[in-house]
Amino acid sequence: MIVFLKTSEEAQCPGETCKWKYTSVLPEVTEMTTEFDVDSGKWLVKMTGTDLGDTTEAAGDLMIDGYSQPLKSTAADMAVYEVTNVKDLTSTDLNLFFPVGIPKGHDKVKAGVTFEPKFMMISPNSGTFGSTLITATVPGIGSETATKDLDIIDQTGRTICQDDVKILGYGIIQCWSRLEEYKDAFEVRVKNGDNIYECVTENKEKCQYIQHNDEGTWPKISSLSMSDNTLVYTGEAFYTAGYTVTASYKNILATSVVIDSDTQATATFEGGIPIWTKTDQDRSERANLNFEL
Repeated sequence: MIVFLKTSEEAQCPGETCKWKYTSVLPEVTEMTTEFDVDSGKWLVKMTGTDLGDTTEAAGDLMIDGYSQPLKSTAADMAVYEVTNVKDLTSTDLNLFFPVGIPKGHDKVKAGVTFEPKFMMISPNSGTFGSTLITATVPGIGSETATKDLDIIDQTGRTICQDDVKILGYGIIQCWSRLEEYKDAFEVRVKNGDNIYECVTENKEKCQYIQHNDEGTWPKISSLSMSDNTLVYTGEAFYTAGYTVTASYKNILATSVVIDSDTQATATFEGGIPIWTKTDQDRSERANLNFEL
């Protein structure tokens, strides 16, 4: 049923739900600072001021580059937010919204923030001579940070990547290791331009890497077969227990992987398997299995 009102008629709203009250009492931000929390591996943005919210419902919503940042804690004089997604190392696209409106001192929020990359860990910590897909966790690296200056290096400053470093998302970078043997474990570093970032984690073993050339103990893939949305790996020495396994093909991660036996694994791609031809020479375009402890 549709009701039409004449201009002389007035539609009544029951209760308090339709009442609007103007207030000049707004939260105020007097200072905005950033701090890295090694325990959580996250950058924090701290707002200092007054009336910032004693409860989650009264607290403000911090947006950086259009992404909402989770509220870690709040009190009347300080609110702390965890940074979980930004586009680049520096941003001036910040907004803080409260249920009652934009706070006083919002210009301090709009002044922007800068995050220094913090190298937390590398995975896996050991690889094979035939090249391994290694992933580094580096909070501060944005999802749209330029990759031309990014690298993963050894203690001498030499790259351990055989191809360009790729950004998978906020704080996650990845590359294929060089076709070399590293007999002794060493602590890797992340390089961005002229800046080198060492491991900030207390357990430095999380940032160490070793690459073996022992063919008898490492999984080897001898052939592949495809059918619809599945890719079957045939080989030898596949780990059947104690490891988390992932599969990728043409840089697309499989939806799921099942280790059928020590000689066969089946990966499922819900969206279908990317097209690949034998003329592809780029290592990153091939199918890969990764076993992680």
